[in-house]
Amino acid sequence: MNYLGFHRDQKSPSKNTERNEDGGSPSVSVPIHPNDEPPAYTGNPNSQLKNGRHPGYGAVNAAPNSTRAEESLLNYGRNQDRASESRRQPSCLQGLSLRLKEGAEKIWRFKHNIPGLVIFVVCIISVLIILSFMFCEDCFYTCRIPENAQVIKLIQSIDPNIYNELKVQLDVGITGNIFVTRSKDIFQQDIIITTTMKASTPRMLKYMTQDLVLKNGTSRAESSIFMNMTNTELKQALKRNCTLVDVEIAFPRQLSEFGTIEIHSLYRGTIQVVLDEEFMFDRFLVRAEKGNVNIKDAVVKGELNVMAKEGSIEAIAAVKKVANLSAKNKLDFQLASKSSELDVRAISHTDRASVVLTRRFYGHFSVMTTDSRPELLAPTAFLMLIKSDNHTLYGYISEDGWEPWCLPRLQIRGSSAKLELQG
Repeated sequence: MNYLGFHRDQKSPSKNTERNEDGGSPSVSVPIHPNDEPPAYTGNPNSQLKNGRHPGYGAVNAAPNSTRAEESLLNYGRNQDRASESRRQPSCLQGLSLRLKEGAEKIWRFKHNIPGLVIFVVCIISVLIILSFMFCEDCFYTCRIPENAQVIKLIQSIDPNIYNELKVQLDVGITGNIFVTRSKDIFQQDIIITTTMKASTPRMLKYMTQDLVLKNGTSRAESSIFMNMTNTELKQALKRNCTLVDVEIAFPRQLSEFGTIEIHSLYRGTIQVVLDEEFMFDRFLVRAEKGNVNIKDAVVKGELNVMAKEGSIEAIAAVKKVANLSAKNKLDFQLASKSSELDVRAISHTDRASVVLTRRFYGHFSVMTTDSRPELLAPTAFLMLIKSDNHTLYGYISEDGWEPWCLPRLQIRGSSAKLELQG
């Protein structure tokens, strides 16, 4: 086997110089022990080839001292590599110090960037405010009707002997207050509807229209006030304009009874009813979309139905059969009735509901709350509570100790609720 141009000759134990058969230059035979192996390459730069030869083969018959010198050189190179590697790897304290230094540099940079961040945020907020004013200028506009605004006054007359049902409606876009009462004129025979209209601009006033429809076949009269424009035009007009209507409905004083009255306010405004115990309705229906309802001394022998979708209700009435009252806010209802057909439901969706019955009551009741314990003030004689907890009171009051029929019945519900039974 050849190593770097040399070959092993087992037959000649000594060094011989011979000529090649072809007469060329002599070849040198070097005796090498059979167990000798070429040294492994260590990868150390100090052990790289010298003069194109691997260490240990530069001299053919190197002395033992030369071999030991080369090994010491190799060991020295390895030690130098380990030392340089240990210098490259920082200690724990050095690493901690380096991290603290980097953290301090980040904090310093953040502190110096705070003014810039504040300025940037302020600029963004300013731009958003400007854009909101540009694109939603009408959102911050409050319409006002001038004191010297033009006023239109209309009067409608309805014969109660012919028309026994009356509906008065203020349509969308009409802010108005409706007042129901009895006439002060003892000689008045018809139902008189007096309407006063005004608007923020004369142009807006021209679109306000009052219409009276008399339906002879059904004995029904309908009076409505509306804006004579399309829904799109109305929506655009209400951004910068407004209206105000006052409606008074006066029933004849000599009239003691009337069929059905419906009052609808589909926009903004209050509904107020002031009557007396000498005048009675078969049905009394009131609905206010965005306003309060106040009723005093109404007498209804059929159904009283009152809704204040975005407002509150205060009512004093005498009802024989059904009373349904629903308000978003506070509800106070004082009721006078001793009918065995009475069915009352009073609900406040976000506030307190209170019902006071001024005459003796024998029947079922339920008081339910969402935020507090319900209240019940009632005579203790023959009072039976079927359920009583932090949010519900359910039971009945008996006249003779036996449970009454399903009617009469009182149901009250609100965030807080109170039922007071007098008499």
